[in-house]
Amino acid sequence: MRSLIFVAAAAAFLMVGCTKKEEAAVTGKAAVGEKAVDTAKGAVGAAVAAATEMEVGCAKCTYKVETADHGPAVKIGDKVYALSGPGLAGKEHDFCAAPKKATITGKIDGDKFVATKIDFK
Repeated sequence: MRSLIFVAAAAAFLMVGCTKKEEAAVTGKAAVGEKAVDTAKGAVGAAVAAATEMEVGCAKCTYKVETADHGPAVKIGDKVYALSGPGLAGKEHDFCAAPKKATITGKIDGDKFVATKIDFK
């Protein structure tokens, strides 16, 4: 009788665990560790806010983003962000031939990287 109760309790526990995993798959969020994911995203944002060496290239020519313009962009991880900031006005095609290295300070705002300072090397 005890083994039957144990088996029933174990089966119920496993079913609850499977439900959590299914919910996570549907919502696209981890059932456990969501705070860790948010903390990691915050750490990336903090690191980007500090002066960081990046490659600036044409969104269309360098990074092959389907856009209508040849604006400057930076790639952070697997995502390409349109770059805006001081000293970029009128330089839309300066990055088409080859990307350039720059030390950039700024932050990600949606699908754009808003730079507060850009120093090209």
